[in-house]
Amino acid sequence: MNNPIPGLVAIRAAAAQQLIINSIPQDRQFPPFPTILNTPNHIVTFSDIHGDIHALIVCLRDCAGVIRRRTRLPVQEPLGNIVDEVIVPDLDSSIERDDQLDTFLAMNINDPDYRRDLGYEWVDGNTTIVVIIGDLIDPLRRIAHNRNSPVNPFSEQIYYPQLEMKILHFINALNENSLLHANEEFLINQIIDPLHDEPFNYGRIYKLCGNHDLINFFPHRGQENFIEMHAFVQDNNQTDLVNGPNYGNQDVYYISETNQEFTRTNIFRHGNPGFDLYLQTTGTGIMMIINDNIFVHGGLPPVLPNNAPSNLNAVITLNDMFTEYYDDPDMFNDHFPFFLRYLEERWFWQAQYQITNANCNELATRIETFCGQQCGPNPRQLRLFVGHCQQFNRTV
Repeated sequence: MNNPIPGLVAIRAAAAQQLIINSIPQDRQFPPFPTILNTPNHIVTFSDIHGDIHALIVCLRDCAGVIRRRTRLPVQEPLGNIVDEVIVPDLDSSIERDDQLDTFLAMNINDPDYRRDLGYEWVDGNTTIVVIIGDLIDPLRRIAHNRNSPVNPFSEQIYYPQLEMKILHFINALNENSLLHANEEFLINQIIDPLHDEPFNYGRIYKLCGNHDLINFFPHRGQENFIEMHAFVQDNNQTDLVNGPNYGNQDVYYISETNQEFTRTNIFRHGNPGFDLYLQTTGTGIMMIINDNIFVHGGLPPVLPNNAPSNLNAVITLNDMFTEYYDDPDMFNDHFPFFLRYLEERWFWQAQYQITNANCNELATRIETFCGQQCGPNPRQLRLFVGHCQQFNRTV
């Protein structure tokens, strides 16, 4: 189906949903991205989706158990009004292909029949917190990271138009769905029991940044080639990439509601529609500490960009510095090497014979310094979750 005004139907439907969310009291809306969070909720984490929507759904549906396929699909008019429902046949995800999912993924985001939730919903009452530790985008892998090499045959990815934006829309739609269900349940409980004082709680997905996300936000010193090298060939019009790169002659990747055209290279750049998807619902950052769990894509920095020691309290400053670039991207140039090095650090990318006591001691010392804890008779039990994983054979 063609949308006469590109993006307008999808934007209006999303806007209608946002109006509902905005009418919710502030204490039951999405708070700003929390660097440090204390919660009793169950936590699930994984990293390096790299544009693999099927792997993401398997992680959320089959491993974490936080989402399910909708049994009814509300049909929406341009303003988001529900006019009917479509009954959806049951699906055994272990043996059946989800044709409904493929149908939505094959659509253009601007198609009025496209659904941001891809036909899935958050499981009612599930308060699990999912942390995706960076690198949601950039699906393509080439041999030895050579932009002129053929695509790695072991890096099987399934192409759909605008897939990386669809993944971010999908995550945000699930977050909105969980928040709305939790508010409905909260209000019902208050009607049944006006003295009901159980704290408001809901499940959600946090999107941390990895080095690939970062470079797409703020391509630094000609790193557009890096972006194009890791994007789908179909999105960059690079069908002749092996024999001769076709940089600078890209197809239109997305057309906004104001008819502004974006290529795959600039869609996620600071201030553009893809970047804004990272900021929606739960927001984004470069590190989270939930209870005694540290989540970071690459590594813990020994110092901040101004050479101040990096510790547990300083991580708040670190994320504050990062989020300041949302409003003033010019500040980013001075600190880009620091953030990139931080998100790319590979502690565990070593052959077994290269892992020594010295390596482990350095890692332990840095964790202890960062957390402000010294090992004693009753040391605090800390767990570090690091992403930046290689992605081959469609693994996450």
